[in-house]
Amino acid sequence: MVEKTKPAGGWSQIYDSIFEQSIIGIVLCDMDGAILECNPAFSRMLGYANDELSFKTIEQLTHPDDWVKEAAHLFQPALFSSFGYSAEKRFFHKDGRIIWTNIHSTTIRGTNNAPVFGFAIVEDITDRKLAEESLRESEDQYRSLFSEMTNGFALHEIIVDEAGKPCDYRFLDVNPAFEAITGLQRNDVIGKTARQVIPTLEPIWITRYGLVATTGVPVTFENHAEVLHKHFSVHAYSPKSGQFAVIFTDITERMRMENERIKNEKLDSLGHLAAGIAHDFNNLLTIILGNVSLAIADQKTPSTVNTLLTETEAAIQQARHLTHQLLTFAKGGSPIKETTNAGTLIRETAEFSLHGSTSKLELNIPSSLWKIKADIHQLSHAIRSLVINADQAMPGGGSINITAGNLLLEADSSIPLPPGHYIKISITDSGVGIAERHLNKIFDPYFTTKQNGSGMGLATTISIIKNHSGYITAKSRLGIGTTFDVYLPAINGIPSTPPPRKKTAFPLDKTRVLIMDDEEAIRNLTTRILTHNGCFVTTAATGEEALSAYKAAQSSHQPFDVVILDLTIRGGMGGKDTMQRLREIDPAVRAIVSSGYSTAPIMANYKKYGFHGIVPKPYQAETLIQAVAELVQANPAH
Repeated sequence: MVEKTKPAGGWSQIYDSIFEQSIIGIVLCDMDGAILECNPAFSRMLGYANDELSFKTIEQLTHPDDWVKEAAHLFQPALFSSFGYSAEKRFFHKDGRIIWTNIHSTTIRGTNNAPVFGFAIVEDITDRKLAEESLRESEDQYRSLFSEMTNGFALHEIIVDEAGKPCDYRFLDVNPAFEAITGLQRNDVIGKTARQVIPTLEPIWITRYGLVATTGVPVTFENHAEVLHKHFSVHAYSPKSGQFAVIFTDITERMRMENERIKNEKLDSLGHLAAGIAHDFNNLLTIILGNVSLAIADQKTPSTVNTLLTETEAAIQQARHLTHQLLTFAKGGSPIKETTNAGTLIRETAEFSLHGSTSKLELNIPSSLWKIKADIHQLSHAIRSLVINADQAMPGGGSINITAGNLLLEADSSIPLPPGHYIKISITDSGVGIAERHLNKIFDPYFTTKQNGSGMGLATTISIIKNHSGYITAKSRLGIGTTFDVYLPAINGIPSTPPPRKKTAFPLDKTRVLIMDDEEAIRNLTTRILTHNGCFVTTAATGEEALSAYKAAQSSHQPFDVVILDLTIRGGMGGKDTMQRLREIDPAVRAIVSSGYSTAPIMANYKKYGFHGIVPKPYQAETLIQAVAELVQANPAH
């Protein structure tokens, strides 16, 4: 027998929370009908502030005709049944209106079994009562409303088995809105059972609607109808015994737009903030990293200082990776992809992420795993987030199993991706698991079940996977563990290895370079790097200055061999527009685009805008020189 344990804070805290947050009215009174306590929902229902009702009695709030019936059952113990008192009754609103309710009451008895308190749960059914009364006024009015209402309407009768248990239901009537919303035609459903119309009908709906038809207790809920791929707001009630009617509204588009609006607002504001911070941070790192790498290249540097500078450079490289986490959310950002050995990336990232952890890592990654095109920084961050998430799900330690394999998706695959070659990565933990009600929210920004979590880890991960044209799913069981499956496109299923980048000899004697950047420190740094390698350098702070310098160089018959343009210039013409103008002046211009916004679309598709190379900030001196050298080598006569 499993021993029951009290929740943290005790049952009292849970009951208090239910009482305060319930959308159904709850009221407690003494046996004279004086209200002792009620919840906010009951106060709002009748238009009172909570403290105002403490001076009222149930009789003062109740319609006189209904009070006679209620008093006979609730406040006269001799007539009170053990099942309590349930009925429809009318309350007076503070402004004088009548509020129709479903009330379920009972008495709370003391130690001598004498009644001490009256306890009631109250549901506002005013709207339904008004609708029912209106429908009953006349058949003509009913038919007019039935035909013209924009809400879908369907009337059914319950079918019971030999034991009297509901086993199906039959369509009796539907309105035109029902046809428009569901796509089902009236002549195709009238007289048929639900199982005939919807073969995949789940038994829970027969049970739910059966209760409505047999008890007369209405229900209101929202439902995702899988067979119709739509979301509905549904109200079901029983017009007479054995029947139930359903009034429903298609809220699919409303929910989609609302969810998208909320997500977009959060992501948009975060994206602007993240991009701005990352841009400024990358400019600072460019200055630091460039100077450090330049100092390392100086053979006169003492060995001890050289060691320190090397360690400093490695630390800055790690800091550079942090900016990619921010840039993932930058507005319009795209990953800068390169051919990647997925197996090596998964293995190294997972091992690094679990340094110092008590969790055991089990890897099953075949050497034949297909390669992918990926932004290694972004994808490493996504895998790291999933591994750390798995580790945190096992505070007492456990096992994390990572498997990867090749996958050929067919056109009829259940995975919502185009047919083709993919790799599948599965990360499984043996941790606490995720509650089913939370599974569809775990990728939402700011949603977290962790006490100190930010709710951004999995939101970042799904953004990265989507930006790589992939797909991610999660399945979990409480107390057993969680598995995340990641699908990423493979390079035509061929485990090819890209050719190594060709090294170019240094220095670049007499190469003429024009640099445009709005940061003076970066202009100074870039000048030092290039002149150290034999280049002649001219700098400009804006696009306008760069255009003037380029024209002047052509007029003096000393044209620039290479132009380096910063993508974003505060208060001036940026790299994109400057490049367009330069191409009008000189179609043969050879330019490199550089930016702290390293995931901007231009950086991922630089050739489309006329550029011949990219140098994302921050960069090392060798990276900059290599990019310049490749352009000069490709066009030595320019």
